[in-house]
Amino acid sequence: MTRPRRRYSAGLPRMRVVWSPRAIDRVVEIATYIAQDSSAAAREWVERIFAHVDSQLAAFPLSGKPARDVDADDARELIFESYRVFYDVGDTVEILTVRRGSELIDADELHSGLAQPAHPVERQER
Repeated sequence: MTRPRRRYSAGLPRMRVVWSPRAIDRVVEIATYIAQDSSAAAREWVERIFAHVDSQLAAFPLSGKPARDVDADDARELIFESYRVFYDVGDTVEILTVRRGSELIDADELHSGLAQPAHPVERQER
């Protein structure tokens, strides 16, 4: 007989996940590239990345590892498919940017993006 899986985050407060304008720009760029082959696949990818990152980091904000290859003290990264999702944990979890795993990351991209002007593409809450 198998036991039901326990959710270790049950009862613990969930962190608020905020996507910076830069991170949303990167998601749009990647989705646009995917849409060249299939707009349905692009939509599905966008839904999957938001769902995975939001649920994982809201429940377990330190589950990603410290960002490698960059000199950024607090930045962390979560792997999603072949992409690196860079984020910072403070009062909220701020998603800083998204990059293909094979791409080099510039440390400037890991500075807080919330001070930038709002991007015209807003992510809708579910």
